[in-house]
Order: sequence, then structure tokens, then C-alpha cells
Amino acid sequence: MSATWNSDQTPLRNPHEHMTPRHTNLLLYTTHAQHLLFHRPLAQVTVHAPHQLDAALKRLEAALQAGHWLAGWFGHELAPLLANGHDHCFRASAPATRQQRPRPVLPAMPPLLHVLICRPPVRLTSAQACMLLLRLASRHAANGRATARRGSRRQLDNRHPGRLPSGRWRAGWRATDHARGVQRIRQYLAAGDIYQANLTFPLFIDGVDNPPRLHALLAQRQPPAHGGYGRFGPWHLLSCSPELFLHLSDGRARSEPMKGTIARSSHPPTDRQQQQALLQDAKNRAENLMITDLMRNDLGRLAPIGGVRVPTLFTLRHLPRVHQMVSVVEADLPRHLPLQQLLQAVFPPGSVIGAPKLRAMEIIDEVEQWQRGPYTGCMGWLHRDAGGHLQGELNVLIRTLVLHDDGFGYMGTGSGIVADSVASEEYAECLLKARFLAMCPGHLAAGAPLPTGGKARRTPAPAGKPQPIHGRNRLCTASRTARGRKALPTATPMPRRGKRRPPDLRG
Repeated sequence: MSATWNSDQTPLRNPHEHMTPRHTNLLLYTTHAQHLLFHRPLAQVTVHAPHQLDAALKRLEAALQAGHWLAGWFGHELAPLLANGHDHCFRASAPATRQQRPRPVLPAMPPLLHVLICRPPVRLTSAQACMLLLRLASRHAANGRATARRGSRRQLDNRHPGRLPSGRWRAGWRATDHARGVQRIRQYLAAGDIYQANLTFPLFIDGVDNPPRLHALLAQRQPPAHGGYGRFGPWHLLSCSPELFLHLSDGRARSEPMKGTIARSSHPPTDRQQQQALLQDAKNRAENLMITDLMRNDLGRLAPIGGVRVPTLFTLRHLPRVHQMVSVVEADLPRHLPLQQLLQAVFPPGSVIGAPKLRAMEIIDEVEQWQRGPYTGCMGWLHRDAGGHLQGELNVLIRTLVLHDDGFGYMGTGSGIVADSVASEEYAECLLKARFLAMCPGHLAAGAPLPTGGKARRTPAPAGKPQPIHGRNRLCTASRTARGRKALPTATPMPRRGKRRPPDLRG
């Protein structure tokens, strides 16, 4: 008999007994136009407190041994628990810690992890995946939550008077706040504590009325290389991540750490200059090399001697708004590798932490003063083949929106800080990474400017190095018809009659 495993490890007899369509859990994971749908879970595992982690990992390992598939996400705050055990200073565990390091200003926060135990996934074409998102969006809109949500939003705004009106973004840090964080990290760099740290801050949003529709818009304009849409209870993860954390296949692990960003140009000669500037920039190459070496070290804990390779170093990945520098690390893995041992060796992704990893995590905990949640964790799927090897894929949860059914949520953005980092340039890079949301005209907040909280001074770029951002920064531009929001584009062709349709998710 299937069971749903909740946060206090209490099984429920029927996984759909207390589950309305609003809380039907699923994950639509996308890898380069390959879509896997995990739905109607046999069970689910969530962790809300540190003492629940050991039992949850044992439950997940037992599911793998039984031949089931895992689909879900692991949050950033699991990192200190996996690294140093439960005695590490866990931010949400002590009242004193909560006062010193406040959470994001949200009425609720997601759990530390949420994983579905499923049967093998359903493979969908791009057209079927688009139809599925439209069906979910239609059902979400038809549930009649608009009135209740408006009432709850008024209550939330009363409790959090600093929040902006519905549909507008608010940066968790101003440029001056970010500059102080950069200065603090540079002090640790000068003292020799670390070589690099990834400094991040949140962008808050309220009033997103239809997360599935929003992800359909994002996916059409920037198809995620490693991402997808996940609905886990009242939480929605909309991931347009370009970064691969781990691809596990046939006893091998492949990771593609991503460090180094520069804006694209609509003028082809200028765009080629941008690419060459990124490839030749000493700072970005140093950042990428440090994280590549960190990933080699992490995978080396699991691989035999000589089993780690770097087949590609310093290549470019071209996204609609930016160019990113990527390297590739591969490693051989043993059979019957426990899930807990894998996570302890490599989690969290080094590209979103820094080097050395453990000390960088402690400094991030001190400087950032916010809980990242799923952001900079990983999302994906895993299962164990007949030979005992782990198979699956996990992304890095960047370029990801974390939204609640009640319309509020956040997205994190950040950049790597090294000794010669300039605060204004790093802040501009953070805002550049959020500009992919501008490809959703009229859905989030038409015409809402990118929230800088003040102008960040720009340092003139060195000769021959193009500026990373041109013009005014905007998340969204006004694009409305006289009758309201623009209709969802239909660039993706619909399947012809007679082809397989996505499975019905009712029940």
C-alpha cells in the first residue's frame, strides 16, 4: 500500500485522501527539450527541521533500493547539516540565530527538501509539455482563488507594510547594502580565509496569480537547459536554470560548473567582441578555474585514483540575454553508492558557494543574513539501475522563482566575489542575471523597473572590455493590449490529432 510521508514521518493511507488539485504534487523536468513528467507520487518526503534529515535520507535510500524513482529538490540550508552534522550552527534552529540572521520577509518558507517517490516518468514532447502547462494554468485559474487571495494579500500587506503593491518586485538589498557585503568578503579574502565567495540577495514579489502560466511564458522565451516546473504542496518552483550540477549515467558523473557572465548584444560584431572579452578576462577565468578545481576535489572523494577528468575548460554557453563561461568535469563512480554519501561529497554546488567550500558557507551565513531556501540548492530526479549505479540529473537552482499559492515569493540572484571585484560591477551582474524575466511582458508587472534601491555607480571598464549592461535595467516592459494582458504565444506547435496526449492529472 502506498503511503505519503510527511514532515513528522507519519504515513497516510491514501496519498490523495487530503489532496485537492491545488496540492497535487508533480515535477516536469526539462533537459535540452527532453521532458520528463513525474506525477501521482507513491509517497513524498519532506524535511522541515534538522532532526528529520537522517530518517528522510534513509527513506529515500530505501525507495531507490526498491526500484522507485525520486523527483524533487534539495534546499541550500541542508548544506551545513550534510557537511558537519546536526551540531553545526543551523540558522533556523535557535531563536538567537533567527534574530541575528533574519529570513526573507515572507509569511512562510519552503521546507528544507521535498522529494516525490514515483513510478518511472512519462516522456513528453515539447508540444505536450506546453499543453500540460496550459492545462495546469487553466485549472489553477478555475479554482476560484482570486477573491480569497486578494483578502489574504491585504492581511499580509498589513503584517508586512514594507512590501510593495501586488505584482511588483522589491530587492532585498540596495546597492549600498550589497557594497557592504562585498567589502566584508574582501576582508576575508585579504586575510586568506577564502579564495572566492558567492554573494547573493533576494528579489521579493507579491501578486503572481498563475505560476504554471508564468513558467509556460518563460519556457517559450528561454527554454531551460536544465530546469522545469515543480509543484510541491502550496509551493511552485519555476526553474530556467542553465547550469548542470550532476548528470549520472552508467557509473559516471558529469558536472558543468558555470562562472563568468557578460551581456549579449543585438549587434553581431559587438556580440562577438563580448564573447572574446569574457573568454580573455582574467578575473572570470580565475573564478571558473577555482570552481572547476573545487568540483574536481568534491568528485574525487567518490572516484577511484585517476578517475576524475576535465575534458573541457573555459567554453561559452549562449543564452538569450547573456553569455556564460562553462567547464566540464567528469568522474567514475562506484556501484551501490549511497545517496547520503553522494550528497555529503558534492552538495551544495560549488559555483554558488565559493572556495574552499566549508569556510565560504560560514562566511555566506554571516554576511548574507537571509535564508536562501531552494535557491542555489538542486532539483531533478534519481533512480538506481539494475547494476546498482545511480542514474539521474540534478540542476543548480539558479534563475529560479519560488512562489506560493497565495501569490508571494522570491527569486535569488548573485555573483562570485574575488579579491579584485568591484562592488558596482558585481551588483550590475546580479541585476543582469534577473533580466530574463523581461521576456514575460505584462505578466509579472508591466513596466515595473528593476529594483535597484538606488543607482549603483559604474566603474569604467578597462580598455577593450565591454560594459556588462547597457541602457536602463528593467525586469518587464509594458506590453498590454486594450483588452488586458497579452495572450500566451503559441510558438510551440501543438501535437497532431492521434498523437499521445499528456496523462490526465486528476485524482
